[in-house]
Amino acid sequence: MALVFTPAGGLSRTLIVKSEPCLPMKFGTSGLRGLSVDLKGRASALYATAFGKYLLQTGKARAGDVILIGRDFRDSSPEISGNCAGALAALGFRIFDCGTVPTPALALYGLESNAAGLMVTGSHIPADRNGIKFYRPDGEIDKSDEAAITALAAEIERTGETVTQAPAETEEHEAICRQLFFERNAALLPQGALSGLKIGVYQHSSVARDLLVDVLAHYGAEITALGRSESFIPVDTEAVSDETITLMKRWVSEHKFDAIVSTDGDGDRPLVADETGTPLRGDLLGLVAANFLGAGTVVTPVTSNSGIEAAGSFAVRRTRVGSPFVISGMEEAVAAGKDHVMGFEANGGLLTATAFDINGRNVRALPTRDCFIPMLAILSLAATRKQPLSAVAASYHLPFAAADRLENFPVETSAALMQYLRATDENLSAFLQPIGEVATKSDIDGLRVTLKDGRIIHFRPSGNAPEMRCYVEAESETAALDLLTAGLTRIRDWAETPAKHATNTLFSRNPPMTQKIVPVIMAGGKGTRLWPLSRATAPKQFIQFVGDKTLFQETLDRVSNPDLYEAAIVVTNEEFRFLVAEQARALTIPLAAVLLEPVARNTAAAVAAAATLAGELFGKNTIIQMLASDHEILADETYFDCIRIARDAAADGKLVTFGITPTEPATGYGYIEIGDALKNGAHKVKRFIEKPALEKAEQMLADGGFYWNSGIFMFPVTELIAELQEYAPDVLKAASKAVSKASRDLDFTRLDADHFAKSPDISIDYAIMEKTSKAAVVPSPFKWSDMGSWDAVWKSGTRDDNGNVAAANTTVVNTRNSLVMTHGVHLAVQGMEDVAVIASEDAVYVGPLKDSQNVGQLVKMLASSSATAKFAETHPTSYRPWGGYTSIFNGDRFQVKRIFVTPGKKLSLQKHHHRSEHWIVVKGTAEVTVGENVRMLRENESVYIPLGEVHRLANPGKILLELIEVQTGSYLGEDDIIRIVDEFGRT
Repeated sequence: MALVFTPAGGLSRTLIVKSEPCLPMKFGTSGLRGLSVDLKGRASALYATAFGKYLLQTGKARAGDVILIGRDFRDSSPEISGNCAGALAALGFRIFDCGTVPTPALALYGLESNAAGLMVTGSHIPADRNGIKFYRPDGEIDKSDEAAITALAAEIERTGETVTQAPAETEEHEAICRQLFFERNAALLPQGALSGLKIGVYQHSSVARDLLVDVLAHYGAEITALGRSESFIPVDTEAVSDETITLMKRWVSEHKFDAIVSTDGDGDRPLVADETGTPLRGDLLGLVAANFLGAGTVVTPVTSNSGIEAAGSFAVRRTRVGSPFVISGMEEAVAAGKDHVMGFEANGGLLTATAFDINGRNVRALPTRDCFIPMLAILSLAATRKQPLSAVAASYHLPFAAADRLENFPVETSAALMQYLRATDENLSAFLQPIGEVATKSDIDGLRVTLKDGRIIHFRPSGNAPEMRCYVEAESETAALDLLTAGLTRIRDWAETPAKHATNTLFSRNPPMTQKIVPVIMAGGKGTRLWPLSRATAPKQFIQFVGDKTLFQETLDRVSNPDLYEAAIVVTNEEFRFLVAEQARALTIPLAAVLLEPVARNTAAAVAAAATLAGELFGKNTIIQMLASDHEILADETYFDCIRIARDAAADGKLVTFGITPTEPATGYGYIEIGDALKNGAHKVKRFIEKPALEKAEQMLADGGFYWNSGIFMFPVTELIAELQEYAPDVLKAASKAVSKASRDLDFTRLDADHFAKSPDISIDYAIMEKTSKAAVVPSPFKWSDMGSWDAVWKSGTRDDNGNVAAANTTVVNTRNSLVMTHGVHLAVQGMEDVAVIASEDAVYVGPLKDSQNVGQLVKMLASSSATAKFAETHPTSYRPWGGYTSIFNGDRFQVKRIFVTPGKKLSLQKHHHRSEHWIVVKGTAEVTVGENVRMLRENESVYIPLGEVHRLANPGKILLELIEVQTGSYLGEDDIIRIVDEFGRT
């Protein structure tokens, strides 16, 4: 079957894969994982049933035996736990509900009581996902167990066997489970071992948050609890986010901590930050723990630091990433007669395969990830040496290492990249050419490359989430971070330009004969002609006039047929970039690229830049269709017939425009006189005619053979570039250099400002169409309007018996042949004829329809006065990458706004110097950070943000979040925002 997928940069590609029967979930590197909405209900009950049957069939458990169930604090975890409990109870098991406890606590209780168990947790992955970890009575399941459970689940699905989802009666065992784990960790160090240390515990939503406080306080440390949250926060302890690091650095500065400790969501991966708030590497924590335990054999994944072998007196075995592989490596070591066997992952999670003598007592093996021993090991070492943690870390002299990931990176794209890199040595060398020369490579897990200068870079798709990870090592911290940035950039660039790397059918696009069209949509503009609904900050293409889509969205819709079109390139500017992205996202239409013009240089430079990029992305034989985003077109079969005629003419090397069949002697459009017929319905262009006087327009209409110039074009890229080189070389030079020097910003491509500004400010018509001998025109009888005036809007609308086009929320009495629209207050019109009456939230326009093409002059007059300039420039509603806001009322030292936040988005972590804020939720659910506190607000709940306090707003839900914000203070401008962390890269 064909799967269409969209990489991080928005390019759509088709991957051909073999169709196989599939289950709703799959095992990753750390248990079963999937979206929460998919895991709840039958899916979780299915795998719990398969797990129970596996235990019964293999003799690892019998009916009547106990199965332990624990869970993390995710919203979906209680329901999934209930589904699993019901399924297992239906097989005859007793269920001990261990509540919200760390995963290693559940595993320890299972070992002590010889009981199987499962933990409902997604660990550190995003909150909309979840998972299940399974445990045999003797410990965590391995890969062979996973395969057997998967096979049983498939058999249940195949036969249609009923599985029980309804929650069952359980027995409460949380306190027993928690106490057992506390006692284990309270005996690892001498009494008072951490006395004198001042430690912050970042609690967030970790199930280990209270046990951490209890255990560290037991050893005499001075503890401060930080950042406790009642909503789930995914904290990745391996690729620690900038936001988390910023919080920790602020906390150590304020409280003078010796360390900050935390864990991931299910409490099996440690996070330790030193006295500066800098996180310590997980593999360093594992190394310190190995020395603390006196390990004889250490098993660790290939992603752990390469300096570990030389940093201890133990033997080292390397494995693939994931606790099942580490466990398998430990079992092999034990089978070979090794003692004091332990393992750790690069995230610092520690596993023990044999018992160890610690602090005078024998501590049993715990072959699942545990975060407590690594934390206690390094904290006690710092206390014993009386050194800060940074000095302890430096004393191991490990190569500097760093890791990060690209989130929401489709697994299909990851697979395609890894296949490309593994295909040939030439592919790998070409991919890494900007970074360094390849010396050796290892394919144990992902692709780990040692460069000739000794640096190491490792690419690996995540086994648990749609993420692509990159791990690096270098001789200095700066070099490591530079290498990490370069590696992530190469991954991102590859995903955004797959055509450059095509080596086989997996990567190739359409064969040349398919001749799909690459749409190039112009989405700039000044927002003057349809004032007051359109403004400089929100021109007409982004305004919803009639129906449920904006003109820009209607344009996207017309080019969304994958049989005819590739993903679109949109050319816009800095101000409109988030409007473009959000309106495309709302339609779930992928974009090939969003080009940002640094300055306006008319259509010639824009088309030249887009054509250059299209050639790079899709190949030199690409055909592009240039179209405006603010036209109204009836996209019926007649329209698409014209598109196909133009495509065929472009394939023959013609530069094609569309001539609209005129319906009146319009003076607001240019005209095209058609010449001799070409094949397939196109014609040569005889001449272009500027906007005519009425008398000349009437004569052309009477003579025939003249068409309106629509401003829509179809170009073969090769011929277009050649004609630009011939007739407008300065345009081509400026545009091509602006593309070659362009930079990436989120999903946007910023054209180089210096080069782009050097282009002449001319239209594509003037640059080449009026000069080339290759111009062709397709006579086009489809319905079209450039929506360039209120008169055009009236003509395109549906008129009533009196000739009126009246929008919703209006009352029209004794009025004829008029346009009445409002985007704000109710609008009542009486006794008018041939007028446009248009109301926005803050302004009203009234004028004759026949003069509406002159609205631009009125807007210039408004802009020239400081008292009225805001009405010309800004719209009451402003859009941001996370949603936007509408200004409701402005007063002396206060203003009121309606804030709306898109599902899954968050505002920057920020503060204000001059204002305080009060938020009241009116729709949806808000996740609010104020200082160190995180809380959830629901409808009719409110929160106060004091002046100067660090705060953040996020929408963790599935529907739009709306709230009312009341600002008070001495200065309320938008520039009083001090951004501390911003996922959109703003400062």
